Amino acid sequence: MDTTYETLLSKAINGDIGAFDKLTRGHHKKVFNIMLGVCGDRDEASRLAQEVFVRAYKEIITGKCKLSVPLLIYRLTLNICREVMPQCSNSSQITVPVDM
Repeated sequence: MDTTYETLLSKAINGDIGAFDKLTRGHHKKVFNIMLGVCGDRDEASRLAQEVFVRAYKEIITGKCKLSVPLLIYRLTLNICREVMPQCSNSSQITVPVDM
């Protein structure tokens, strides 16, 4: 891993929200678009995407997460999709991009 990533991760583990933002910045649009595909509602997609990043932050600050930040976000996105799909009318078939 590159030292910038490790430095940001270390700061995020210690509660630095700015470092967490830098680690996750490139993933917001992708997560939102996946959630929009799942539920079909922009407000709900925004709420679900926010939930992904809240859960990611909680996992990171524990210092116990062994996944890279992108993989953690991907896993959480899939988990939340699984949680909400039964309740969403737009969820007959979901495609999640691999390059997340």
